[in-house]
Amino acid sequence: MNHRLAFFHTPLYLVFCLASLGFCNAQSSGLFAQNSMEIPALGFTEEAKSLTADCSESYAAIQLSILKMEKLIRAGKIDKINMKKLGEDAALANKIIRYSRRLDTLREPNSVDYALKGESSFQFIQDTITSAKTTKPGMAYTVKAEQYKISSTAKRIKAIEKIKQWLEKGKPETAEKEFEKVIMDVDSFLMWLNPNSTRQVLEQISSTHRQIIQSMTEKRELAATEDLSNALKIGNPEIDKLISQIQKSTEDIQRSGITELEGTSLNGPETMKEFLLLWQKAHVKLIRCMTISNLGNPLTLQMTPADCIGTQLATDDWSTALGRLDDKMAELLPKLIRGDGERSQNAQSAKKIYLMYLTTLANFVDPTSTQFLVACQKELNLFTNRKDELGTSIRRYQNATGDLLMWRQRTAEAAANKQKSNTQSRSPGSLQKPTFIPNLTEGLDRLSPTLEQAIAGREFFAANVRTVNGANGYSQFTDHAWAAMPTAFDIKAEILLLEKDLLVTSQTPPLTLAAAQAIATAKQGKYLAVGGSASTVKIEAFGVRFAKLPDAMDAIVPTPQIPSTNGELGNMLMRVNLNPTWVQHRYFFKKF
Repeated sequence: MNHRLAFFHTPLYLVFCLASLGFCNAQSSGLFAQNSMEIPALGFTEEAKSLTADCSESYAAIQLSILKMEKLIRAGKIDKINMKKLGEDAALANKIIRYSRRLDTLREPNSVDYALKGESSFQFIQDTITSAKTTKPGMAYTVKAEQYKISSTAKRIKAIEKIKQWLEKGKPETAEKEFEKVIMDVDSFLMWLNPNSTRQVLEQISSTHRQIIQSMTEKRELAATEDLSNALKIGNPEIDKLISQIQKSTEDIQRSGITELEGTSLNGPETMKEFLLLWQKAHVKLIRCMTISNLGNPLTLQMTPADCIGTQLATDDWSTALGRLDDKMAELLPKLIRGDGERSQNAQSAKKIYLMYLTTLANFVDPTSTQFLVACQKELNLFTNRKDELGTSIRRYQNATGDLLMWRQRTAEAAANKQKSNTQSRSPGSLQKPTFIPNLTEGLDRLSPTLEQAIAGREFFAANVRTVNGANGYSQFTDHAWAAMPTAFDIKAEILLLEKDLLVTSQTPPLTLAAAQAIATAKQGKYLAVGGSASTVKIEAFGVRFAKLPDAMDAIVPTPQIPSTNGELGNMLMRVNLNPTWVQHRYFFKKF
């Protein structure tokens, strides 16, 4: 990678971003063809949105110019290139590089994306100018550039003096704005000059430029610190408050079967549902806080992980924070079931409360939350072990459906494994393996065209897929990769057969947690795996994906895991977009 990227702090927010050059179509004739993918600004600072918009607009303009130049170069008509426009494009490429430095100071993950975009564009333009200088129009324009350098000197020196005055007055923002006019003008002709002339121009402006950079970097770092710290404060998950609420509600339920939460009286299952939703929101908030804190490095943020989750946790380890939350949930929430189970004497009222707990757990707990579900099942056994009609019914149902579910699960697993083997399916995480990316240190921007070709049409499978809003499926994040796909599958027949096997009708609900979860997960679109051919692969910045993770996409990060930025892929994520051809639910398999 070129020395121009040396200004970045470490760790980089998006190491080796494939998005720098986009994904060139396999039939693309040029390096910059069909590039539309860009990493957006997180926008914790207003300036970041403006800088990103400017970079995006500038890069789009450069792409159009380069596509035209490539066409002329391939036709052997480099002398037909507009030499003046070539210099203007060089200035535009350098502006993207400058702005990417500012985005980096503001802790925006897209800073490296635009640095690479600017570098790639600048290198192409530099090589083109070198070749164009040997043509008759190029030699003529070189003379014009030298003449313009001389004629514009007085104006340039005067502008620099005014900029220095703005610096002396303590207004670096104005100085930077005025300097942009100077540097855009200089960059439009600088590359046409000989080394001695270039040095003369740089001597006129470089010291002032350094002063501006130093002053504005300090201001931007302060702005980033303040805005990221505010984002942490706003995202405070208030774990200790949540735990205190659960402790109080548990005691209330054990004592009377009713608790009050924010002015509303709730029974045990209703309380369970509310806290499960609050748990999910706290999980997402912790992911956001961890990501925002990561963006702040190497800045020292005012808000620490311990501040975000309360005084009882004196640690900066976000995984420990989330682990503590999950442990407390698994310890406290099942006590709601125990309280109702111990207090319920009448078989009819006990059955009603039991079925409400089954429905709540089946609908609002992810099936991968094994620790929590085991703890809840232990308390549900209070109902199973009753010496009355309810206990007898549950045990009979368990005996009738337990083995059936076991064999259904084994059959689905066998069918899915056979499908994976027959199609040689890979997981998205395999993209970072040597098969696809032989040498990461070369820079993924150079490998983007071949990577797109390498995965096109290949078979992949995504594990632990969750459907959001009834149509879009997302797999859990693992090995710096995940998958997205449409999940509007026609599995009505499979669900009806599952219900029939489990003796479920509108009048007879499932009587075990396993059966209730089997049906609920099928209807909600929660799958063990989805497989199909890859359509595209996209690159995302870690910060952009997780700093503002929507509540509905909570399941993309498996509890209690928080995404790590360690490893050779750093803060880069790969998302494989699939065209599904088969689906594996825990208890059935279907090909389309």
